[in-house]
Amino acid sequence: MRTHASVVELQERACGVLRNLSSSIVENGNLVGNTDAVEAVVATLRGHPTSAEVQETACAALFIFTVDNARCTSRAVDAGAIEALVAATRGHAGSAGVQERAFTALYFIINGNDANKLRARSAGAKALAEAALKTHHAKKKVVTEAQDLLQQLL
Repeated sequence: MRTHASVVELQERACGVLRNLSSSIVENGNLVGNTDAVEAVVATLRGHPTSAEVQETACAALFIFTVDNARCTSRAVDAGAIEALVAATRGHAGSAGVQERAFTALYFIINGNDANKLRARSAGAKALAEAALKTHHAKKKVVTEAQDLLQQLL
């Protein structure tokens, strides 16, 4: 991923492969925490801000990496995932897929961690989740994820 960081299609596919691999077997998710996969996905979010497809796939990968995985969550936060996820929602306000997956990833990254909640608030996550409720009011999954995130941000 790092060697071909500028190739949009490769980054999208690589994030998808990592997401699928991590979600298939618990041990695979644990292996991700022992590699640079988390940092590579965050770098992909930052490196391809205009591609909704890359943003959506990378957000989904971060969600899978961080569900019940403190090590991956810590690595994601250290790599700037909170700010990158907020930037994804800001840059793709009209994309229900990006909104849903970014809010889901943010939820798991900040869940139970006051420092991460503060960081998400400071990055603007609350205002973006509130805006998504208005923009995507007919999209049940976006509404649910935005509401869940807002509950965490209280």
